[in-house]
Amino acid sequence: MEWLWPIKTGRTFFDIWTIEHIAWWIFFSANLEVLWWKGRTWIGILFWLGLSISWEAIERIYFEPHGLVKHPEVWFNSWVSDIFIANLFGLIVGMWIARAQ
Repeated sequence: MEWLWPIKTGRTFFDIWTIEHIAWWIFFSANLEVLWWKGRTWIGILFWLGLSISWEAIERIYFEPHGLVKHPEVWFNSWVSDIFIANLFGLIVGMWIARAQ
């Protein structure tokens, strides 16, 4: 269970950025839902998930090999935790909050 707890940035499933990822995507998607999406939910989710995947790819391909990241992430933190748990969860919760108003 060392991959899960205690949380160590760069070595575990969740890291110190997990809360930031969730909070940002809740804030961002709630605002987009109110201001722009207005029912175009799946288009927005696919677009922003594509952006998240692209960012993780840039981190892995460019930033980490060039030493621009203090703590390189393990693959399951980058591809599973960051994108499909934190970001997708944040997107869905943010849209739900906006629609519940």
